Amino acid sequence: MGTDWNIRETSLHCAACGREFQEGQDIHSTLLETQTSFERRDHCAACWAAVDPKIVFSQWRTLMPRHETPVGKRVNAQIVLDFFRKLEGEQERQKLCFRYVLGLMLTRKKIMKFGGVIRGEDGEELLLTDARTGVAYRVRDPILNQQEIAGITEEVGKLLNIQFDAPVAPPQVYPPGRAAPAKESST
Repeated sequence: MGTDWNIRETSLHCAACGREFQEGQDIHSTLLETQTSFERRDHCAACWAAVDPKIVFSQWRTLMPRHETPVGKRVNAQIVLDFFRKLEGEQERQKLCFRYVLGLMLTRKKIMKFGGVIRGEDGEELLLTDARTGVAYRVRDPILNQQEIAGITEEVGKLLNIQFDAPVAPPQVYPPGRAAPAKESST
């Protein structure tokens, strides 16, 4: 699936003043919603103060890693959950796809529990429940193939500066009255 989102990894320089980030320095990252896409920008603390909060879709703060520290292998679940929640109610296909993949990712990380599929006139929705708060969410299934899911998973990885072992996958859903196949055991 081709998207026109301008999502990139953490920059080595402030988007406003151009100064290079130093090891251990605070980086204020933002996801801005433009007329046609999302765009990520990283700012130093001084320039962050001048960013107009009205144009910020989401934000988070990280530290510039030290040279000896492995970069970005852990997922900050709160950031993912924040993006997921902010995309609720969006109808634009790109945003629906992004929210769906974020939901799958949160399910994989056991932040959300898969509660089943709701079938309606407008298609199918996943029922996901926040494992901590019990809040239920409906996530429209945009009917993505594996290649599209892999592409969106890669974009999420760029955005959050993480790598996935494999793309997230939709839950296996079986027709009513039919159980999942038994797992083979090695004896």
